[in-house]
Amino acid sequence: MNVKVEENVEYRTAVKKMFETPTEINGPSESQKYEISVFNGDTLLPVYDHDKIVAQVPWRGNLTRFDGNTDGLGLVQFEEDLILTELLDGKATAKIIPPEEAVKLILLFEKPHLLNKFNLREVLDRMVR
Repeated sequence: MNVKVEENVEYRTAVKKMFETPTEINGPSESQKYEISVFNGDTLLPVYDHDKIVAQVPWRGNLTRFDGNTDGLGLVQFEEDLILTELLDGKATAKIIPPEEAVKLILLFEKPHLLNKFNLREVLDRMVR
């Protein structure tokens, strides 16, 4: 690009002002705040045995990751129990599951490292015999 500068010409720069229209930022909705709180582990999920709360555990997404569009599933071990945590449509739940169900979920979502983490190799061996 060739620029020709002429003598005796006054060059002025124009100051352009951008006028922004005010926008109201509402922030996340209550359900989104709840999802974020659960996702970050700030909200513990109650685990029921019939009508009695037996534990409160954080949500984990170690089976599937929650991304706001898909549900998030995970496993947590509490004492001897395996607990399935789920975050779906703004609602988080936790329930005790049998070891065999945990193994099926681990294999379904191709997370074999969780077999060792939750000491489920023997359960898998019994299931395939």
